Amino acid sequence: MASAIGAGEADELIDRKLQRSGQLHEAMAETLALDDESLEVIDLHGTDVATAAIGLSMEHGDSLLVLMARGNPNTATATLRMQFESMLRGAWAIYAATEQDIEALERELTVEADVQARKVAVYGDMLKALRKEGCNAPRVLVDEVGRVDQVLRHSLNSFVHGGFQPLKRHSEGFPLPLVLQVIETSNAISTMAAALFAVLIADEGHRMSRLNALIPEYRDVLPELTIVQKHQARG
Repeated sequence: MASAIGAGEADELIDRKLQRSGQLHEAMAETLALDDESLEVIDLHGTDVATAAIGLSMEHGDSLLVLMARGNPNTATATLRMQFESMLRGAWAIYAATEQDIEALERELTVEADVQARKVAVYGDMLKALRKEGCNAPRVLVDEVGRVDQVLRHSLNSFVHGGFQPLKRHSEGFPLPLVLQVIETSNAISTMAAALFAVLIADEGHRMSRLNALIPEYRDVLPELTIVQKHQARG
């Protein structure tokens, strides 16, 4: 990973960022306490799809940290696109998906069902649905999703598809500032996913409040975004 500072110092910075990021992930998992037997999940028509998508997003976020620790920043950056899109699908399932959309994604996995599901709410469709007038997704969530999309969509596509950017980064080195930015952005998406999980838990907003309280403590591994917000799932 190319850097203007020494390689040893760069590695130390990355290691500290990854260590703190891991602590953030652990703190969020402890706060959500999804293995709590008394946990009550709100029963919406999109709950199953949302929880699967959000869980997948958080899995991608954990994997990104592992990839960075292994010294594979190009693959980690490609993973960022999967992490973001899975989180986006979770938000869409909670706030904007139709019953027909959800039914298509809850069918038993078969070749036919897979073909049909590919037509349901692709990336751009989900963004449009969340922005649509009448959608009750919190404005702060919609704005943040839009900002991440605007900044990252084209560059992340390049990394996913082996385009110009990853080719150059792989041959010429991956700059330290970009490594740190990818990690922080991934952490931001993980906190958004955690907030979406909290929305689906019937606990009068207690988990959401505790997630909010984590943000100042871990500001050193987060970008300047308002990640967690108080909001309710639609009925």
